[in-house]
Amino acid sequence: LEEFIIESKAEIEIAHIGKQPGLAKVNSKVASFLPGSRANTLLNILRLQPGILAAGEQSNDYLVWGSSKGQTKIIFDGITLFNTGSANDNIGAINPFIVKDVEIYKGGYNVHLGDRAGGVVNITGVTGNNDKNGAQLSIDNQLVNTAVNFSVGKKNTLQLMFRKSYEDVFEVNNDNKSKKENSFTIDQQFTDVNLKLNGFGNNGDQYYISLMGNLDDVAYNIIEEKNDLFARSQISNQQQFGGAFFYSKSWKRIGVTNFTLAHSNLNIYSSDSRQYSDSLKTAVSNLSSSRVRNGISESSLKMEHHFPTSKKQSWLLGLGLINNETSFLNEVKLSEPNVNRINGYLKNNISVSKSISIEPGIRVNLPLNIEKLYLQPRLNLILKLFKHCQLNLATGIYNQFLVENPIFDSLGNTYYNWGIADEFFIPVVKGVHYVSGISYNKNNGVISIEGFYKTNKNLSRFADNYKTTDLNIVYGKNKSIGLDFYFKKKIRRHQFWIAYTISKTEELFSNFMVQNYQRAPHDQRHELKGAGILNFNPIYFSVNYVYGSGLINSEQFSTSNKIIPYTRFDIALLYRFKAKKYRLETGVSVLNVFNTFNVRYNNFFSFSNRETVYQQALPFTPTLMLKLNF
Repeated sequence: LEEFIIESKAEIEIAHIGKQPGLAKVNSKVASFLPGSRANTLLNILRLQPGILAAGEQSNDYLVWGSSKGQTKIIFDGITLFNTGSANDNIGAINPFIVKDVEIYKGGYNVHLGDRAGGVVNITGVTGNNDKNGAQLSIDNQLVNTAVNFSVGKKNTLQLMFRKSYEDVFEVNNDNKSKKENSFTIDQQFTDVNLKLNGFGNNGDQYYISLMGNLDDVAYNIIEEKNDLFARSQISNQQQFGGAFFYSKSWKRIGVTNFTLAHSNLNIYSSDSRQYSDSLKTAVSNLSSSRVRNGISESSLKMEHHFPTSKKQSWLLGLGLINNETSFLNEVKLSEPNVNRINGYLKNNISVSKSISIEPGIRVNLPLNIEKLYLQPRLNLILKLFKHCQLNLATGIYNQFLVENPIFDSLGNTYYNWGIADEFFIPVVKGVHYVSGISYNKNNGVISIEGFYKTNKNLSRFADNYKTTDLNIVYGKNKSIGLDFYFKKKIRRHQFWIAYTISKTEELFSNFMVQNYQRAPHDQRHELKGAGILNFNPIYFSVNYVYGSGLINSEQFSTSNKIIPYTRFDIALLYRFKAKKYRLETGVSVLNVFNTFNVRYNNFFSFSNRETVYQQALPFTPTLMLKLNF
C-alpha cells in the first residue's frame, strides 16, 4: 500500500481483502477518520476487520480466527512485539505516527512467516520525507504525541517520536445501577519513544535502523461493597524495548538479499493484594498478596534472498537464527531457559497460466535444546475464475516454540507467562490450517467469503496446587471452524463496509471432568461489524457498530446466568484545514454512545467466597483531539 497522504480530493482506501489466502492489507491512516482514541488507532481499525475478535476489547493481543492468547505474532519493522497495549486500553504500545501499513495474516500464510500457530500481524513503519524537514503534534484526552522529521542529505531521513500520558487518576464505574460503592480506578503513567533512520544507496540498496521503547507504570484499585467488602490493589511496571537493523542489497544478476538483525524484550513486574471482609462475620476476613516478575526476550538474525523472477516462477530462500530467553518468578519459580533455534525456508511461486498460481513452500526449524527437526510444508493456490473473481486455497503446518501459557490459581484467576518449548515440560505446539475463500472486486466494491478450519495440538496450561507451592501442568488441544463475510463499497468519495464472522472454537484438556470438547473462553459464535466514512472534505463523519453474541465469561455477571451480548456504537466528526505552511486537524469521538454494559475478556478477579469483581469494558467515552502538521 502506498503511504497515505490527504489532499483536497483525498480518496480513502481502507483495506485490500481477497488477494491472497487469509490476508487483509489495511491502510492504518484510515483509522484517523474512525471513532476512537488517537493514542490507539491500530486497535481502532483492526477491531473492525473480519476474523479479529472485537468483543471483550482485548488490546494487548489480537485473537484471530480462534487463536488463543500468545498465538498471534506481532511484528513491527522486523521487531517481534510481545504486547501491543497498555494498562489503559485507549493507549496502544505502537505510536500511530510511525505506522504506515498493516498486514493481517489470519491463517494459511506461507513459509516466509513462522513461529506462531495462529496468525501474524505485520506492521510496516513510515519511511519519512527526505525532501524537507517537518513536525507533527497531537493532543487528546489521553496523552501528547510529537514527531519530527529531518532530511539528512538527499537520500536519508531521521524520525524522532515521543508520547507522554497525563499524570492523573481516572475512575470507571463498573455498574451504574448499583446503589453500593463499586469503583475501578487507574493511576497510569505511560511514556514511549521511537527513532528511525532510513535511506537509499546509489545502486538501489536500502537500509533502516528502527528503535522503540515504552514504559507503563500503573496502579489499579478495585472496590466492590455489597454486604461484604472486596478490594484488590495492583501495582504494575511494564517495560518493552526493541530495535532492528535492516539492509537490502540489490545485485545485478542474482536478485535481492535482505538482512535483518533484531532484538526485543518485555519485562513485567507486578505486586497484587486482595482483601475480603465479611460484614456479618460469618466467614474469616483475609488479606493475601503476591509478587510476579515475568520477562521474555528475542534476538534474531535473518537472511532472505529473492531470486530473479522468470516468466513462470520465482524463488525465495530464507535462513535465520533466533534466541529466546524467558523468566517467571512468583511463589513458584519456573525455569529461566536461554534457547537458540535455527530455521530455514524455501518457497516457489509457480505461474501455471494467467489464471492459476501455485505457491508450495517448506519451512524447517531446529531447536538446539531439543535437537529435532520440525518440517512445516505449506501450500497456497490462487485461481482467477474470471476477470473480477478469484478463488484462494491454502493449507499448512505451523509449529510454535515460544508459548504464552495461562496460569490458574485456586480461585480460577488467570495469569500468563511466556515459556519455551522443550518437549519435556512444555511441548511444541503443532497447528494445522485449512483456508478457502472467494472474492469479487468490481466497480469500487468488494465481496469476499472466506472459510477456515484450524487445529492445535500440544497445548499446555498451569494450575496452582493449593496443598503445595508447586504448579500442576495439564495438556490439551483445540479446534476452530468458521466463515468470514466481507462487503465494501465506495459511493463517490464515501466508503462503507460490513464484516460478519460465524465461528466455533472448542478445547479439550486432560483435567476436564468429562473428556469432551468444551467452548473455549474466547469462543464467540457471531460477530457483526459495520462502518462508514462520509467524506465531505474538509469535514469527515464516521460511524461504526459492533455486535457480538458474547463470550462465556460474561455468564457470571448475569443474574440469569446467560451470556451477555457485546454491542458498541461509536461516532466521530473530523475537520481538516490546510494552509501553505501547516495543516490543522481537529475532531471529536464518542465511544459507546448508548453506554451499553459490556464485559472485558479475562479482566475479572475472584475472592475466597467465590464473589467476583471485574472491570467493565469501555463505557460512554467522549474524546477530543487536535493535530498540527508543519
